[in-house]
Amino acid sequence: GINAEYGGVVPKVWARHYSLPDGVSLTSWFADLIRRLAQLERIRSLPRIDETSAIWLGGLFAPEAFITATRQFTAQSNQWSLENLSLQVQVLPRDATTAASSGVISFLLTDIALEGGLVWDEASQSLVLSNQLVGSLPPIKLTWTNQEGATDNANNKISLPVYLHETRSEYLFSVSLPLKSASTTSSQDVEAFQRGVALLAWKDI
Repeated sequence: GINAEYGGVVPKVWARHYSLPDGVSLTSWFADLIRRLAQLERIRSLPRIDETSAIWLGGLFAPEAFITATRQFTAQSNQWSLENLSLQVQVLPRDATTAASSGVISFLLTDIALEGGLVWDEASQSLVLSNQLVGSLPPIKLTWTNQEGATDNANNKISLPVYLHETRSEYLFSVSLPLKSASTTSSQDVEAFQRGVALLAWKDI
C-alpha cells in the first residue's frame, strides 16, 4: 500500500502545501487531511461564519489569514479603525459546539491546546498552574472590540501567544485569559512565562 511505498513518511512535496510538525506519520497526515477537507466542505455550506459555527483554526490551510480576515470584517462592518481593535476572548463550556448569537460579531474556535503547565479550571473560570504539560482548552469565542478611548482592563489576566503547532515556528496572535488567584498573579505570570506556556492551534493530543 501507499504507507509501505513511502515508508510511512510524508513526502516532502506533500508537506509543502501546509505546515505540520516534523515526524507526523503518513497515516496521521492522511487523517488530518481528511478532517481538514471535511471542515472546508462544512464551511462552504454555511451562510456565514460567526459564533454559531465552530472553526478548527489549526485545520485551516491559512489560519493566520483567517484571523486577519475576522479583524478586517469586524472593522468594515462597524466602520471602526483597524488600529483601535483589540481581541477579546471568552472561554466557553467544554462541550460547547456553538455559542448563542449575541448581536456582536464574534467567532468560535475549537481544538486549541494548552502547552507548558497551565490548565483551564471550569470552577473558577480561569487558568491555573499545573504539572500537566499538555492539555486542551475549551472552545473560545473571539470578539474584536473598539478600544478607542478605553482604559486597560488586563488585571488578573495573562497574555499568551498562540502558535500554529508545537514547533512554535509560526506565531498567529496573542490572547489574554484570566489567571486564578489575584493576590499572586505577578508571581504566577512570571512562572508561566518561565514555563513557556503557549496555546497551539494544532496539536495531536
